[in-house]
Amino acid sequence: MAGIGGRAPLRSGELVARIGSDVDEVSDVLVRAVLPVGVAAVLSVAATALIGAISPMAGAVLAVCLVTAGIAGPWLAAMASNTQEIAAAQHHSGRDIATMTALEAASALPSAAVT
Repeated sequence: MAGIGGRAPLRSGELVARIGSDVDEVSDVLVRAVLPVGVAAVLSVAATALIGAISPMAGAVLAVCLVTAGIAGPWLAAMASNTQEIAAAQHHSGRDIATMTALEAASALPSAAVT
């Protein structure tokens, strides 16, 4: 029995498992990405305000450093990750080409007849 798009329909247990895993992924994003960014932003503003009250010049330097670290650090990490993904894709492509070449040429190789 084919479901939507020619696929077999999901049983209720499979559907619940998929929905549960999607909810887990959304909560992981909140805990691992959004919450730390929010905490860092609040603490950065508080630290800058406190230091700025003591020494306005030091507060300005701290603000510039925190903004630079908050923008340059994630940007550099994203660029490094992108570069790594491109290198991995090229490696996998070369491996796949070598595997297909070996499989296509396998018929020309002599083989021992097993009886």
